[in-house]
Amino acid sequence: VPSKSTPYIIAISSIASMTLATLVIIPLLEVAKEGYLPQYWQYRNSYGMQTRIFILQASLASFLSLSVLIMPSVSDAFWLFLALCSQLYMIMYLLMFAAAIRLPDSPGEYKVPGGRVGMILMSGVAFCTSLIALLCGFIPPEEIINKDLAASLGYVGFLAGGLIIFTIIPLKFFDKFQHQH
Repeated sequence: VPSKSTPYIIAISSIASMTLATLVIIPLLEVAKEGYLPQYWQYRNSYGMQTRIFILQASLASFLSLSVLIMPSVSDAFWLFLALCSQLYMIMYLLMFAAAIRLPDSPGEYKVPGGRVGMILMSGVAFCTSLIALLCGFIPPEEIINKDLAASLGYVGFLAGGLIIFTIIPLKFFDKFQHQH
């Protein structure tokens, strides 16, 4: 028997799936096209679709959407997904700004004013800003803080676990690819 919260659960699951699709499906398809994934994940059906990746992503999105069932409210679950997506983007920005500092200048049409010093200064400020945003994401919303310590720890644990999983797995694939070539 559906409860009053069933439409909300369906809505939040849909939003979470769309958000995860934006973060995961499109980039994974591009990564597979470039050959950075194992051959198993690069398989395409007769229509040219990477069905194994789609099945993996659908399973992952469905699994993560189940967190709606264990969160105290739909609002808390939505906040959790939004925070996780934002933090994953901050990880990407941290890596991008670190690469801009670490890598030598490349020939191109756009140059940062100030040369190498300007690049280090601009990327350093952006790196610090992204790091602060990442750390702020671990602060639970007031609704969760007011519930109890277990809810706050669950929030932080879910975010930390999600960040570790969604950061380590792609880096492992990339490392394996680098060793093969």
